Amino acid sequence: MYRILALAIPLLSLACSKQDAQIDQEPPSITIQSPLEMGTYPAGEALPIEVTIRENLELHTYSIQLLHAASQSTFTLEQQHTHVQEVRFEQDFPLPPAKGATYELVVQADDHEGNLQEVRRTFRSAP
Repeated sequence: MYRILALAIPLLSLACSKQDAQIDQEPPSITIQSPLEMGTYPAGEALPIEVTIRENLELHTYSIQLLHAASQSTFTLEQQHTHVQEVRFEQDFPLPPAKGATYELVVQADDHEGNLQEVRRTFRSAP
């Protein structure tokens, strides 16, 4: 019984060898549908955030953060470790009541080969 198991383990490891693995040289693609670049949104109201992240083979991690430019404070909307090809994020985020503030949405994603993509979107609250 032990001999069969001892032979089976090396054979199983050959089935998942790096030689058979597909090398991924493309970073994930990130599309921010909302907010719009340099868009103005009502202060104190819900900001619709819509992001799509796609990977040709398999995502590894992604994060979606909102930065307040003046204070450099960061709010993490989502941060995940995953093994899918596509992530769709939709959330209404309540903007603070401060008028005329500048914000930046930062989306980062990488795959298992370490290919990293980052997209930034700047917008403001209405004066």
